[in-house]
Amino acid sequence: MGRYVIHKSADDFNKMLNFSVAACLIQLMVGCSLFFLPDISLKVLGYVCGIVFFISGINSASKFFKRQGAKLYRFNLVFGLILMILGLLIILVPYSVASFVTVLFGIYLITIGCNKINYSIWFKFADDSSWFLTFVIGLMLVIFGFMVMFNPFAKLTLTRLIGTFIIFSSILDLTDTIMLKRRAEKVVKIFW
Repeated sequence: MGRYVIHKSADDFNKMLNFSVAACLIQLMVGCSLFFLPDISLKVLGYVCGIVFFISGINSASKFFKRQGAKLYRFNLVFGLILMILGLLIILVPYSVASFVTVLFGIYLITIGCNKINYSIWFKFADDSSWFLTFVIGLMLVIFGFMVMFNPFAKLTLTRLIGTFIIFSSILDLTDTIMLKRRAEKVVKIFW
């Protein structure tokens, strides 16, 4: 029975990781379109960012509910709810939120980064060799988040700035997710 639970957990974990890969690829496409097509209106930008936030929030929250006791995902519900609320706020009022899109996107990156740092701490406790890379990715996302919030790149347009950071964020997330996917069985044994 214990072997069945671990096998089922590994299957569920792989499904979650596949969803994460899909979300990262969508983020990458959105980032590229914003970077290479900076004339997109702020309303469309608001909808796109809201949808990305909301989907990422669903992904994060679903990991909490599918965790089957795994301590690794115990804060994912909070991270997911924050992202879903931010996403809905942007979708419902894209014009009034347009001036705050960079701040909200900065919060998004900081939230994702903190989530990665949380994972890295668990990996460190489990003596997993990927803890440091996961920590660095999380730290980079937090730094990018603060950079977006305080916008030191005044010469870049808003859409190009956000596109650039979505590209970086999705590449870092994709790298981390692929690393986890390669070690799914080991990760399941550590946290379940």
